Amino acid sequence: MSVTPLAHDRLAGDFFSIFFFARVSALSFCGGGIMANDTEQTGGDSNLSKAVWHYISVGVLWFGLILTGLAFERLGLTTSYLTGILPGEVNSLRTQVAELEGTNKELTHDRDRAAKTRNTLEVEVNKLKRLQRELEAEIDELKAAPAAMATPSAS
Repeated sequence: MSVTPLAHDRLAGDFFSIFFFARVSALSFCGGGIMANDTEQTGGDSNLSKAVWHYISVGVLWFGLILTGLAFERLGLTTSYLTGILPGEVNSLRTQVAELEGTNKELTHDRDRAAKTRNTLEVEVNKLKRLQRELEAEIDELKAAPAAMATPSAS
C-alpha cells in the first residue's frame, strides 16, 4: 500500500486523491477490487447496469423529493403552495387552538357567571334562614304571650 514517488508528486496537493489512489492501487494488487471488476464486465452488462442504476437513482431522488415536500408541509413551512392538496398538521392545529380558545373563553365566562350566581344565592339563602329564625322566634313569642295572659298572676 505504498504510493509511488511519481504519483506522490503529481497528487501532492490533494489529500483525497492520494488516499483514493492508494486504496485503488492496494485493491488492484490484491487481485480484486475496483480494477478487477472493470476488466471482467462486458459491454452489454455495463449498459444494463447503467440503465438499472439510472432508474433506481431517479426513483430515490423522486422519493426523497416527495418526503421533503411532506416534511415541509407538515412543519408549516409552505403556507400557500400545498395547502389544498396536503393538509398540514400545523395549520389544522392552529385552527383547533383558535376553536378551543373561543370555547375556553365561553366556559370561563359561564364558570364566572355560575360562581356569582352561587354566591348571590348563598347570600339570599342566608337572609331567608335568618328571616325564618326571626319569624320562628316571633311565633314562639306570640304563642307564649297568650299563654302568659291566660294564667292569672298571683301578684
